[in-house]
Amino acid sequence: MSFRCDICIEEECKGARNCNCDTCKNRTKCTKVLRPTIRITNKCTQSCLHCCFGCSPKKSEMMSVEQAHKTAMFLRNNNIKHISIMGGEICCNPDWREIVSILLKDVNYCRLVSSGDTIIEDGAAEFLSGFSNINVSISEDKWHNNVNVDRAIDELVRYGVPHNVATENQTTSDSIVPVGRGDFELGVYSMFSCYCHNPEYRYSFLIDEVGHIYKCGFGSWCYAEVDDYVEGEFAERFKEFNQKFFGTFVSNCKSCSRSSYRCKRSVQNDS
Repeated sequence: MSFRCDICIEEECKGARNCNCDTCKNRTKCTKVLRPTIRITNKCTQSCLHCCFGCSPKKSEMMSVEQAHKTAMFLRNNNIKHISIMGGEICCNPDWREIVSILLKDVNYCRLVSSGDTIIEDGAAEFLSGFSNINVSISEDKWHNNVNVDRAIDELVRYGVPHNVATENQTTSDSIVPVGRGDFELGVYSMFSCYCHNPEYRYSFLIDEVGHIYKCGFGSWCYAEVDDYVEGEFAERFKEFNQKFFGTFVSNCKSCSRSSYRCKRSVQNDS
């Protein structure tokens, strides 16, 4: 059983409702559900100008199979059922199929993000068709080269893999979050708005290749490690940190990303 009061940042009811996720009639609409983005590599087949992680073919960080097992334990023991998996481009991690299999074992839903380059790998779409809890999100916009998008969609359709392609309204400059190389691709939205002010995104966070946990799904404010919560009790840490964070006014993503705390341990030292 899980209780949304365990992670509720706003505390409108001050714990009086003790909301039970397993019995709540509004659970499919409630935004107060932990939704981590899990990055399994920052190496990519492309070097997009808007990339919040600054991914490129020159990057080399990879999630190991061992770390994937730890992350899966973290998900299971903290009752986290909704995740996103991305890179970089996930096929740049040579163990991506094994890692995806490990991470998807105990979750209800996974959004897997690709430019299409992963999907055209031999047998990739057929492999993904073996999971009933996955949706592939294909990036198609002015920043990606879009070379393999049509072929990837054909493969996903062929094997009946649920998928979606970003719409034109979702891929404007105004939607870019000014983190990483995205700092140089600003639109009106990213200059004057704060991504995590939207209640839908307040319960998202990033887990990187070595298990660092960041408040922001774009990699700002590292405050925990997967290794410390593989047995559970992450809800308390999440709530403690985020109540303090949202207790301080943040004007926009730009100001937050430039002052954010990064984990002291380098990825290179951990890998």
